[in-house]
Amino acid sequence: MFRLDCMPPARDFCDCIAFNHYVGRSYPEKMPERHRYEANWITSPPEISKEQSTAYKRLDVAVKEDIVPLAMSVVSSTRIRLLEALMGVLMKRSGSIQRNIVNLRNVSSRDSLTKASFHAIWLFAWSALSPPKYGRQWEAVIAGSHYPARVSKDDCLAVWFRENLCVFAWTHLDDERNLKAAVAAITECLRSRSCDSDTFGVAFSLFHCAVVRLDGKTGQVTHTGVLDFLPSWYAYSPSTPGITALARLSEYLDDLSMGHPDVTVRTTEPLHMRLPHELLAKISEYICGSDTLLAYAQASVQTRAACRAMLMKPWVVDLQLLAVHPDSVLCDGQDGSNKLSNCAHANELHDEDEDAMGQKFVYLSDAKFLTLDEKRADTVYSVSDPQYHRELLQVSSRIYLE
Repeated sequence: MFRLDCMPPARDFCDCIAFNHYVGRSYPEKMPERHRYEANWITSPPEISKEQSTAYKRLDVAVKEDIVPLAMSVVSSTRIRLLEALMGVLMKRSGSIQRNIVNLRNVSSRDSLTKASFHAIWLFAWSALSPPKYGRQWEAVIAGSHYPARVSKDDCLAVWFRENLCVFAWTHLDDERNLKAAVAAITECLRSRSCDSDTFGVAFSLFHCAVVRLDGKTGQVTHTGVLDFLPSWYAYSPSTPGITALARLSEYLDDLSMGHPDVTVRTTEPLHMRLPHELLAKISEYICGSDTLLAYAQASVQTRAACRAMLMKPWVVDLQLLAVHPDSVLCDGQDGSNKLSNCAHANELHDEDEDAMGQKFVYLSDAKFLTLDEKRADTVYSVSDPQYHRELLQVSSRIYLE
């Protein structure tokens, strides 16, 4: 927690041992930076070559705040709030994850990323960009060819998460020159696919991200500016522009692939009995469990189309999450700072013990959702509910060479 060459004064030492807002042992929020272990750790941005700068200028790009052409809906807000809570769960998961996050700030360039750094980056990126279908251990529910992510042949630090989505591990995205270099590299990789439809790329450093879109018909390149992704350890809200952007991108890509990117229909033969689309869709609404829903979607071309709306919704094993519970709506869905209005001593959080801190900031890693669970009278799912407690699995094993 502390710099050995600049420890807190002896008289204040005990007061400097506290908890962050994610209930990890740490220093208090207002402790002077000079005493912090990671003080002055943020390295200077790496130099960008003339070739990289020229490559970006040749693109004639358009910069937009939101490049996902998908209207906000109840499904959108549900997926965003679930992802916010899941990112909080990841941040609290273990001391090793927390150390990897802290150490990432000391990485001088993407060429200096360690195995531990990669694990942290891909763990958060995979969780943010996978379809929101979670099993008993928060792993993504996979169908068909097991939805493999593949390392790009052009860049060993780039991974194709989907057929139309490539994620680049990068650093110092808050530096304009490095952001432009990332956009240029991503565009070159996307163009190598020669795809007629739109393809997307994400530059991801864990602390920041940027989304790139390559129009398959015109070749036009559009990208966002740099977006904050990971909340601060002392955040008052789980919401960040980057989490919202990647949740919306994942939803849009799911929509393009009719609800799920890797549901392979077992036969292209039509059903022997010609049932109307409305009836097939109605049947999907009565299916309890994402595994069963995926199996139903694989049955035929008709059932695949009929399941589209249901596949777009988040699932946790047999629970379909319908909407964010009113208790978990944060300042009209944008900011959670109002949650502190009930805290009488919001400015003296370093005096709180672990349990009190966890209760005050529980919304950073928890959320409630309305469900259709017939076994529970309240039909409310909570991420931290012991009845549905899930521990995250390492997902790095899902990423392998093509």
